[in-house]
Amino acid sequence: MLYNELPLPFPIYDKIEKQDRFRENVAPLLWYKLITPKDSLLSFQFYVTDLDATINGWSFYEATTDSLFTTVDNLVGNISSKALNGVGRKYFYYEGFSLGNNLGLIVGNFYYFKLTLSNGAEYFSEVFYVCDMLRFQGTNPFIRFEYWNDFDMNPLFYNDITNGSVKYRNLIYLEGHIKESEPAVDVEGEPDGEGEIVPTFMKASIQRTIPVLVPDYLKNALVLMQLHDHVVLTTPNGIGSGEIEQLSTSTNSQVNGGYAEVILTFEEALIVRRGCKDNMQ
Repeated sequence: MLYNELPLPFPIYDKIEKQDRFRENVAPLLWYKLITPKDSLLSFQFYVTDLDATINGWSFYEATTDSLFTTVDNLVGNISSKALNGVGRKYFYYEGFSLGNNLGLIVGNFYYFKLTLSNGAEYFSEVFYVCDMLRFQGTNPFIRFEYWNDFDMNPLFYNDITNGSVKYRNLIYLEGHIKESEPAVDVEGEPDGEGEIVPTFMKASIQRTIPVLVPDYLKNALVLMQLHDHVVLTTPNGIGSGEIEQLSTSTNSQVNGGYAEVILTFEEALIVRRGCKDNMQ
């Protein structure tokens, strides 16, 4: 493949020049703020073909100056690994749990990290933006998506199963708002002997859309999100949360191709009426 980074919300590259900020049509623009908590990172994964490779070093850099910010080799153990011998890959992954104050990242700054492997290879994260996740009355003001699959989706790795649950899950925070349509009613039925339709199924639902402006790597991740078995949406300030279905996306290029508008659409049933007249059990 021409590009071997995984299509995830927080990609890891084998060359720093693959970071979004170096793309020709992005370089003149303001950097995208990939929202990241100050006490943890977004979950990530990448793979190598050297099944014996291990991670030796983990260093963070201020992206605006490309200067070393801190080295946290003592936290390397927080990055898990698993070799998939059948496909000749070894995956390294971080599940997004809290790293406490060990990183010391400053709210409002852009960073990236470098991972140094035992075989001398280096891997670089996409640039991320450290944000105060509790800006409004101590609650998270962002739209939050968490999504995962019950099985691997080659080349994505999910199935390091612990206690019956999938280990790896993707996480995205987005600034934006959720729009909703007017309620709509769908009716299905069968004709009676007089040519009238007798309803056997009726559903009232609302369609909700989330328009966001994102870089290409996040556009790809959001479009592929709909292929997964589970997509959990949490609304700003934690007002509502739940698994969504019938997710679809549309995209169009913006800002001379530097960014793209992605519109995520999903439907939520308000009430369903079937032909039978049984009470709820």
